[in-house]
Amino acid sequence: MSLVQFRDAVIAAIGTTLPGLHEVAAHEGRFSAESLKRFATRAPGVRVAVLAMEDPKEAASGEIDWRVRIAAFVVTKDEPGLSRDDGALNIAGALATLIAGNRFGLDFAGAAKPPRAQTMMSTELAKTGATIWAVEWTQVLRLGVDAYLIDGVLPADLYIGFAPNIGAAHVDDYLHVNGGT
Repeated sequence: MSLVQFRDAVIAAIGTTLPGLHEVAAHEGRFSAESLKRFATRAPGVRVAVLAMEDPKEAASGEIDWRVRIAAFVVTKDEPGLSRDDGALNIAGALATLIAGNRFGLDFAGAAKPPRAQTMMSTELAKTGATIWAVEWTQVLRLGVDAYLIDGVLPADLYIGFAPNIGAAHVDDYLHVNGGT
């Protein structure tokens, strides 16, 4: 249960869904003109970045539910028969469909909120010969250690004792709760 594990699962899902991309990789944050120039040589591609962890809420298990902001940056350049703008729109649309409601195969991830997509182009970035779009979404991730797990296993049986008849000397006084049966 980690941010790296989550980011890598997103990268794997994008790579599987869009196998024609030249590169799907992690990225450290937003793009500068310089980083776009470097990445544009491997276009079309997608870079995935975890942008923020917000609004922590403690779960009963002792874990923390975080609202995480993620972005998939789409970078394209002109290809024979396909403009960089059309390519970016095609990929952004495919990502939006993939992301909405997806848990990326992870038990600690909630369903992704429907993403928003927007162009990141500016006059400076247009000079690179590439187009960049950001597909951003939020998703709740439960991170930390579950206090109820014992050696990685959730106990299957529950016993209730009533004071003062508790402890090892009163094992036979405990009530076994067996899931309502």
